[in-house]
Amino acid sequence: MDQPASVLIGQSGSTATVCLADPRQNIASIMLTRHRPVAAVTNKDTTVTVLRTGRNCTCGSPPTAPPAARTWPR
Repeated sequence: MDQPASVLIGQSGSTATVCLADPRQNIASIMLTRHRPVAAVTNKDTTVTVLRTGRNCTCGSPPTAPPAARTWPR
């Protein structure tokens, strides 16, 4: 983890389900590395990016680009 978060991991046979949340809802991005072999990620939310699988798995919600600057008329 690179930020404080709530993590729930459930395992059934060779399949793991990982749930990751920011209870404070104030983190712009969060990444998790699970130090277990992961052959593939078969299902994920559209906001989740998987950076690596294999000997371990790194995934999460990477930082987003800052919003474009706006000029408001006076």
